[in-house]
Amino acid sequence: VGGWGFVVWASALVGFVDRMLWFVFGVARLVGLVSCVLCCIFIPLVLQRMSIDRAVAGIVVLTTFTDAIGFFSFLGLAKLLI
Repeated sequence: VGGWGFVVWASALVGFVDRMLWFVFGVARLVGLVSCVLCCIFIPLVLQRMSIDRAVAGIVVLTTFTDAIGFFSFLGLAKLLI
C-alpha cells in the first residue's frame, strides 16, 4: 500500500504543478494507511465477538472498509481544499 501511495504521489509531483494536489494526495494516503491499521485491529475482534470466522470474513470486510475510506478521504479532501 505504501509503495503505491509513493508512486501516485510522485506522479502527481511530476505531472501537476499545484502543490495543494500534492498535499491532498499525501493526506489521503495517510488517512488510508491509518484506517487500514485500525481496521486490521478492530475488525477481527468484532467478528470474533459475533462468532463469525475471522479468517473467512475478515479480508472481505477489511478490504471494503479500507477502500471506501481511502476513496472518500481523497475525494472529500479534494472537494474541501481544491
